[in-house]
Amino acid sequence: MIAFVLLLAGLAFGCLVVAFAVALRRTSPSPSTKAWWRSKTLWINVATIVGAGVAIVEVATGELRKTLPEWAYFALLAVLAMVNAGLRLVTTKGLSNNPHDQ
Repeated sequence: MIAFVLLLAGLAFGCLVVAFAVALRRTSPSPSTKAWWRSKTLWINVATIVGAGVAIVEVATGELRKTLPEWAYFALLAVLAMVNAGLRLVTTKGLSNNPHDQ
């Protein structure tokens, strides 16, 4: 069970690394790009990965049951996924690593 949880966590982290790598490949300033750290979608994805990590810790250890009920973790992840989908629908600019991009 722990190996499966670690595998899922590794895959989530790998997806984040790939997203950063793709974002950082764009280096030319353009009115259709913005600095990667200004992306709300990217930050929501980071929050989703952190939330998934908390849920993984809960499943593996059971230490967090005193703080929140079990359904709260799944609800949090579902809400973050819906926010991510909504932001993705309104996204108009690409990302770059150029500090001069707005």
